[in-house]
Amino acid sequence: MRLCFLHILSACFVLSVLGCGDDSVESRIAIRGKVNLDGQPLERALIRFMPKQDGLVAVAVVNDGEFELDPLDGPSPGEHSVIVTPEEPEFEEAVELIQRGNRDPLSAKTVPVKYQKRGMLDANVVSGSINFFQFDLRSR
Repeated sequence: MRLCFLHILSACFVLSVLGCGDDSVESRIAIRGKVNLDGQPLERALIRFMPKQDGLVAVAVVNDGEFELDPLDGPSPGEHSVIVTPEEPEFEEAVELIQRGNRDPLSAKTVPVKYQKRGMLDANVVSGSINFFQFDLRSR
């Protein structure tokens, strides 16, 4: 009888730890937006939302100037530095670029270097709100 009671007590403890959500776990927020370079949609890049305080980082792919993250992959609420970097080409694409005369297909020519580090772009991700961001990058 005592052994059965200990098993039940242990099971209740495990269920109480696992069953109830942890309020300290941060939520993620759905976001979407556009990225333009010199007035034209940025063809292909990565966009990172880096929290300025504690929070969750989010990375999205920019295709034809647009990006979107659902609530499972989006950033946590709060202030973020936004970093835009070129997406590296696939191997075959890199070989083709080299054959066409591009000496460094991994270079950052598509995204000016100033946007590839913290400090140039910011975003405030808000809970319970539509989070749409537009970033207008300039090559000069």
